[in-house]
Amino acid sequence: MIPIYCITVPDQPWKREISEIHFNEVGFPVTFVDAFNGTLLGLQSSVPHHIDQNKESFWVTGPQISCVLSHISVMSVLVAQGHKEFIIIEDDLIVPSNWEILWNKIRSEIPADIGCVQLEHAFQSGKPNIKVSETLSRICYPFSSGAIWWRNETAKQAIRMMRPINSPMDVMLMQRVYPFLGHLAATPTLFHQRTGENTWPSSIFDV
Repeated sequence: MIPIYCITVPDQPWKREISEIHFNEVGFPVTFVDAFNGTLLGLQSSVPHHIDQNKESFWVTGPQISCVLSHISVMSVLVAQGHKEFIIIEDDLIVPSNWEILWNKIRSEIPADIGCVQLEHAFQSGKPNIKVSETLSRICYPFSSGAIWWRNETAKQAIRMMRPINSPMDVMLMQRVYPFLGHLAATPTLFHQRTGENTWPSSIFDV
């Protein structure tokens, strides 16, 4: 089975507890990994996320920085361990009971030149969507970093591309990684996020 790692902040243990119960109910095997707490660490970016026409700077928050750092740290470990492929998720993921059947179908259709696939994404209405197979599409500017499948070499390159950290994780990926490395999105999405459904946010984006 492909390794699946779930990033969660230990300072909000109730979120992990809810997710753990849910994952066990649907037979979704994950390894939980403690993420950074951007608020407690006092993280700040030295590069603005955006400068508007009035020359006013906008900055990412500590939690947004720690979200990126958490993804990068887990990716780095899995790459170093030599996993040929892996999935990294956030702790607010909603998994369907038939996820394994759906995932096996998606995995069988991933072309050899594709190194990362978003298994969950949001805000795609009205954007270009080019279907490449029954379950996969090329989507313009696909938000969310809730669940991503990586090949080892693609993850290794993505880690180097995500510097400096001056944007949220999904924006970093959309601007610096997806346009240059082989990327597709599962359509329809394999998973959903509680964050997007206004239930409660992923802990790594919340502290």
